[in-house]
Amino acid sequence: MTCAALASLGNALPNNQRGLIVRTSTPCLLPGRISEQAGRAGLARPPSMRRHAFALWLAACLLQMATSLVHASAWQSATSLHSPRAGAAVLVIGATLHIIGGVDGTRFLFDSEHTSVSADGGLSTWALGPRLNEARGFFGVAAHRDHVYAVGGGNGPNGHNLLRSVERAPILDDGRLGAWKTETHPLQLPRRCAEVVVVGEYLYALGGFGGALLDSVERAPILDDGRLGEWELVPATLTLPRYISAITRTQDTVFVLGGHQQSGGAGINAVEWARDDGAGGLSTWQRGPELPDGRYGLAAVTHDGQLFSLGGLSGAHYAKAVYALDLHADATQWRAVTALPLPLANFGAVMHGDYLYVLGGTNEDGYYDSVYYTRITDQGEFAMPAGPSGITAAPAAPAAAVQLPHEGTVLSALPAGTYTYLEVASGDGREWLAAASAVAVGARIRYSEGIMMRDFRSKTLGRRFALVRFVGKLEVIASAP
Repeated sequence: MTCAALASLGNALPNNQRGLIVRTSTPCLLPGRISEQAGRAGLARPPSMRRHAFALWLAACLLQMATSLVHASAWQSATSLHSPRAGAAVLVIGATLHIIGGVDGTRFLFDSEHTSVSADGGLSTWALGPRLNEARGFFGVAAHRDHVYAVGGGNGPNGHNLLRSVERAPILDDGRLGAWKTETHPLQLPRRCAEVVVVGEYLYALGGFGGALLDSVERAPILDDGRLGEWELVPATLTLPRYISAITRTQDTVFVLGGHQQSGGAGINAVEWARDDGAGGLSTWQRGPELPDGRYGLAAVTHDGQLFSLGGLSGAHYAKAVYALDLHADATQWRAVTALPLPLANFGAVMHGDYLYVLGGTNEDGYYDSVYYTRITDQGEFAMPAGPSGITAAPAAPAAAVQLPHEGTVLSALPAGTYTYLEVASGDGREWLAAASAVAVGARIRYSEGIMMRDFRSKTLGRRFALVRFVGKLEVIASAP
C-alpha cells in the first residue's frame, strides 16, 4: 500500500490543498503486510508489531505524504502560450517576459509572444509580438541597451537549414519589442543551437552545429546605434565542442553546461566557465564541477550565487531532475533540488527577481504550450509562489503530439548502448536512424522528423555515418515476418 492509498485523507486538507496527493516511489507498508513483504524479499520474518509501531508507521507515511505535497506545490502554472514551442528563445526585459520563434511540432515559427510579470510572479495573458524576418528555432538571444538580438539557429525540414543570419529589434518604452531588422553582417559560421551572451560592448556566439559540432567562439561589436559590426573568430575556444548545451552567467562569469556528445549520441556532463575581463573579453575557458549525468537540450539559470541545471535529455530519455551548485561556497558537488513538473527538453528558462519560469519544451509525448514558475529561496531551494494561478499537481498534456510522418522497413540494426542504429528503406530511399528503441530486422515502423546529423561518428560502433537521423519517437506498425 502506498501513501496514495490514503487519498481519502485529502478531504481533511484545506480546500486549496485537496487533490494534491501524489504517488510516491517508496511504499508505506501496513503493519499486517510487512512480514509478507519481507518474506517475498527473502528476509527474516519480523516480530509482531504493537501499537507504538503502528503509530511510527503512520507518522512516517504522513511525513512522506507531506514531502510529496511540498514537491507538488513548489511549481505553479501560469497562463499558457498561444502556440506550443520548443527550441524557442526567452528573455525578460524589465517586467515583460518574451518568448521568440521555435518549432511547434510541425514547423519553425516566425512569431513571438510577450506577457507582463506581476509582483507576486503571476503572468498576464500572452500577446503576440513582432514576427521575425526568418523563421528560426534553436537559436540564441540577448539584450543590450535598447535592442534585442536573435542569432543563428535553424529552419526547414529537420532544421536542415543552418543559419548565419542575425536579427535586431528595438526595445520599446513599455518593454515590448519593435519590428525586427536583419543585420548587415552575418555570423562567420552557421550555428544551430548556438549559445549567445553579451560581454561588455560585444555580442558573443559560442559553439553549436555548423555541419559539424563547434568549439569555436566569435563576437561582434555592438555599435552606438545598436547595429552590429563584423563578426570575428576569437582565439580562445571552448574546451570541447558544444551542441544543444545551456548558457547562463553571473555578473562576472559565463557558464556553459552539458551538450550532445560529438560521437555516441549521448549527453555530456562537462561544465566550463570563463571570466568577463571588464573590457569585452573572456578569459581562457576552464572546467568546473561536472553534472551528475550527461545532459543535452537542458536549460541553466543563476540566482543569488546558485547555478541551476534543469531537465534535458539524458541519453535518449527525457529528464526532469534539477541540480544546483553553490558558487559562494566554491562547491565541487551538485545537489538535487525539486524536479521540474514533468520531463522536458528544449524549453526556455529565465529568472525575474526570485521567480524562475519554465516555458514550452518537448518530450516523448509532444510539444508544450505550458508555463510553470517557482520561487527560489535564500537557501537555493524551490518554494511555492504566492501567485494567483493555483497549485499544479499534475503536469499539463502536450498541446501538439509528436508527428510520425515517415514510414519504412528495417533492413539492419546495430545496437550501440544508448541508441540502436537502424538502416531503413522508405519511399524516399534508404537512411540510417538512431533511436532508443531496439527493433527487429524486417519490422515496419513509423518515426518522427528527428534531427539530422552529417558525418556522424559512433564511438561505440567505430563507424562513421554520412548522415543519420536521431529520432525521438518510433512506433512498430508491423512486426518482422
